[in-house]
Amino acid sequence: MRIFTGCDIVRTGRFTSHLDDKRFLDRCFTEAEQIYCFEKAHPEKHFAARFAGKEAVLKALSGLGIRYPIGSVEILNEPSGRPIVRISERETVPDGLCIDVSLSHDGEYAAASAVVCFSEDTPPDNI
Repeated sequence: MRIFTGCDIVRTGRFTSHLDDKRFLDRCFTEAEQIYCFEKAHPEKHFAARFAGKEAVLKALSGLGIRYPIGSVEILNEPSGRPIVRISERETVPDGLCIDVSLSHDGEYAAASAVVCFSEDTPPDNI
């Protein structure tokens, strides 16, 4: 098993100006993510945390040479509140890939860390 990590931190205020920018939101966030964030009292904090999460996931995946557009990474929540990562059906996802992410926001900052596990048993041509 190979393990890769990624992390990212962003200023939440950066997303305040993007709340009315439909083009930016549609490029970076799925409809489900947008609904989730706009339901919150401070949507900019939740958009910032998800953006940091996507960046952390993409950084971890880069260790495997995998590149996806930011909008192809979706971060939703389980009923327990735990964030889960989904990769768009438009992308090729290698067998044996496991992605976990942790999101946090406090004050002016949102941060995220991601762990990607990849089974060595998967043939290299699946990447």
